[in-house]
Formats: sequence, C-alpha cells, structure tokens
Amino acid sequence: MAQYTPHYGLHQWEPEDSFLREDFNQDLARIDTALAEKADAALLEGKCGIVTGTYTGDDTLEREIQLGFRPRAVLLQEQTQAAAILAVEEGPVQEENSGKVMLKLTEHGFQVKYDTYQILANSYICKPYTNRAGKVYFYAAFQ
Repeated sequence: MAQYTPHYGLHQWEPEDSFLREDFNQDLARIDTALAEKADAALLEGKCGIVTGTYTGDDTLEREIQLGFRPRAVLLQEQTQAAAILAVEEGPVQEENSGKVMLKLTEHGFQVKYDTYQILANSYICKPYTNRAGKVYFYAAFQ
C-alpha cells in the first residue's frame, strides 16, 4: 500500500504496489499548485525572480516569446551584437530611426519584431535587432 509524503501528500509506492496514471496526474497537479503558490508568495513579498533563456531569430514580423508570466522587465542581447536592450513596464524599446516598437512586454512574456524601413531607395533593417533569422538571442526576464 502506497505511503504519502508528509508535506504535499505525494504517492510513495512500495515495490508490490500497482499504480495508475491518475496517481501521477494527481501528484503533478499538487506539485504545480505548490510551486505556483510559492512563486505568488515571493511576488507578494516583493522578491524578484529572474528567468533566463535563448531563442533563435526567424525574421517573422512579430513574435512572442512565451514565459508563462508578465515580466516587469526584459534584458535582451543578440549574440553577435555588443549592446543589450532593456524593455520595462513603462515602455517598449523603439527603433532608433523609424520609431517602430522592436521589443515590448506582454501578458505571457515579451514580443520581438523583425522589420525594415525605407530611406529613399534604400531599405534598412530596424535596430535594435531582436529577431534576425539564424541569430541567437539571450534574455533575462525579471518577475
């Protein structure tokens, strides 16, 4: 007969126990709930969490990087560029010549953009770069 952990009531099977998929789903739901409660409590206490990661640009006009939460700020850097950019709740990062929004916070992460602009007959890629095809981007998102 399975025993249960003292804090979250997770199954602790004995070698002779049979178990069901529902048992695993129940345990995973308890773990998910406990983690969410801890994260919410940390936010209420004013603690800042940081999530880091990478993505590879794909030249799409607008692309959302899903984090599962609304960040307070995102620091983004293209691997081949020296300068990093920072988007905060109060405002997005705009392109230096055209004013197009290149990085902004969303409800579930942040949105990046690949776009161009024209000056006379010349076409230019909007800067700062946030979604150029094949380029690796590093980010730090602050909760």
